[in-house]
Amino acid sequence: MRILIESRKDAFTLTAKTYSLGYNAREPEFVRLSAGEWSQKLCIWSACDGIHEKDVLVRIVRTPQYQEIPRGHRILFEGMSLLHKKKVFIFDCYEDYLEYYYKFVPALPIDRLYFFQGWGLPGVFAPMGKGEVEPQGETVSGALQIREINASKAFAWLFNPEPNALDRQWVSAQEYGKVSVNYDFNFNGGNAFFTPGLIAFALTDQNKSVWMSMGIAAHPGDYNFNDYEFAAGRILALSLTYFGKTKPSGSFTTPHLVIHFGASEREALNSYVDFLLANQLVPGRTAPDAPWWREPIFCGWGEQAYQADFHNRLGEKDMKQEWNPFQYSNQAFYEHMADILEKNKIPFRTLIIDDKWQKERGLPKADEGKWPDIRGFIDRLHKKGKKVVLWWGLFTGEGVPSRMCITKGEQKLCEDPTNPEFVKELRHAVKRMLSDKEGCYNADGFKIDFTAATPADYEARRVGVPWGIELLKTYLREIYATAKKIKKDAFIITHAANPYFMDVCDAIRLNDIDKNYQDSVVKKMEFRAGMARLACPCLLIDTDNWPCPSRKAWLEYMRLQPSLGIPSLYYATHIDTTREAIQPKDWTMISKLWKDYTGKTTLHR
Repeated sequence: MRILIESRKDAFTLTAKTYSLGYNAREPEFVRLSAGEWSQKLCIWSACDGIHEKDVLVRIVRTPQYQEIPRGHRILFEGMSLLHKKKVFIFDCYEDYLEYYYKFVPALPIDRLYFFQGWGLPGVFAPMGKGEVEPQGETVSGALQIREINASKAFAWLFNPEPNALDRQWVSAQEYGKVSVNYDFNFNGGNAFFTPGLIAFALTDQNKSVWMSMGIAAHPGDYNFNDYEFAAGRILALSLTYFGKTKPSGSFTTPHLVIHFGASEREALNSYVDFLLANQLVPGRTAPDAPWWREPIFCGWGEQAYQADFHNRLGEKDMKQEWNPFQYSNQAFYEHMADILEKNKIPFRTLIIDDKWQKERGLPKADEGKWPDIRGFIDRLHKKGKKVVLWWGLFTGEGVPSRMCITKGEQKLCEDPTNPEFVKELRHAVKRMLSDKEGCYNADGFKIDFTAATPADYEARRVGVPWGIELLKTYLREIYATAKKIKKDAFIITHAANPYFMDVCDAIRLNDIDKNYQDSVVKKMEFRAGMARLACPCLLIDTDNWPCPSRKAWLEYMRLQPSLGIPSLYYATHIDTTREAIQPKDWTMISKLWKDYTGKTTLHR
């Protein structure tokens, strides 16, 4: 179907395959978007605030401009603001989707960039002839009086694809929503599982007749924001948080907000991801997977946690009570766990040495008190046909000199991946961990963690330009590129389940099952796997395994894992949450399950 547009001087109606968009100058604040059985007003005049400075609209041109673009139509509205002067608001309309964005010359570093919400002088929309109005500001006690510009929500349901601790993914559209590179403990129990997840929301009406996704499309290098937020309450407003760290020079085009439609939330979000890939806004993947990446994983963290719980609850009563799983990341304990797996004929291929095998996390180097011969341990496993991956927590600043760190005044916050001196040391650390040269560990990859600790602070100072999501991408890009130069088949696992990260990792880890236990974790982990697969169709999935609420739930999830991704085991003797022992028949089941999985994986290579 062709796009049809009927326009007069003061109004237009655009009709496309899956939606229509209309405007009338008698109501100049809005356009009206209609799809299926429902319609939603969208505020045209979005604001981009500086720190402590509102972006206030003072004048508009009521009559839009029209341009033909390849495969579609462009509609432009012009306005003037006190902060940024001239602003142009743009709708690019195509057959089955539309894009909204705006352009201006920033007067200040960006704090918060809004979509469909703004501020204006009280008389800004009053007719003044020739389609324009003059500024009509009034002051009370010296303060400029402004009004909020927005539209009420016409939909009933909100879907957030980024997992949270309470598994509240489908909620009332009156609730607050967030997708973030950081961890917000106050948002549905926490949201650090995918950092970041898919930067989009999906919305629908009460009857769920049509779903609409609203996703962010930015050019590579322009993800200098931390959060994508959906405002709570009656108004439709979305925003990106920049923390005042971005000050573009010259004309600035905001990230695009892209709207797709579908019969379900997943269909609408799938269209959004397809759009990003088709327009090369996110990377594809050309390098083939190493066959061993797909084979089962054992990670020692769950058993470290069990031992810490055991001694915390049942240790000597006169000793200080503390949970310290880190002491069990030592060579003797990992040799003991590997022996248990071998004795029970568990065909794992990759062993992950978890936190805290290193003395300090910032530039990891083995703690020789715990690991007197980490190279010997790894080489011995290699001789048995195994691979060894090292856990690595980012943004801790541990062991990194202040001069190489992001700082807040005199306080060291974390290492700075935009600092050339730190990058040089980072490359040395990667070489030390992965190289087979003398004095190096000869490991086979990294389990990257703590990405939710990406800085989010107004007073933070770094050397380079990247910030927020872009800062994390910069860090992971350096680790990934350096690792692949040393070992082409180095296996890099993260939990950045976003298509922008598909060129800096090889697998998405579904992350901790979390403390909000249910009788079963199947639905929770099926959801996470589905979102990881939707966001990163080119990547493998590490199914994780900790913490499980019971032996029964653990066994149920072990059986499910091969259908979700790479099977993963975190326990060697007991389930830490209940202290239930793993039974001989459990080992028999896992051994057969993993042998069958490995056989099918080998068959389909």
